[in-house]
Amino acid sequence: MNIVLSKEYEFEKVKVSEVEINIDDLSANQLNKLVKQYVKYANINNPVHISLAVLTFNDDFCIYVASSLSDKPMEFFESLSVKDYLKVLNGIQSFFVA
Repeated sequence: MNIVLSKEYEFEKVKVSEVEINIDDLSANQLNKLVKQYVKYANINNPVHISLAVLTFNDDFCIYVASSLSDKPMEFFESLSVKDYLKVLNGIQSFFVA
């Protein structure tokens, strides 16, 4: 999934105008690993919040997935304008519900 940003950003002295998120080839095994990593990262203890159906609509999880499947850290995505942040977020969420 290639996300074209509405403007060019400079992050860590590199200009970025698009982000490639390698979600199209994501396997179920890789997704399960991402879920386990995120649960640990976010310190989630409630089993209801670990459900993939719940996580796919969790903004932080979707940005975690975008970061994990691209060459950009979470801080990059968090520094985007709201317009571009939502573009990334909607792209990930749309993938999960398709």
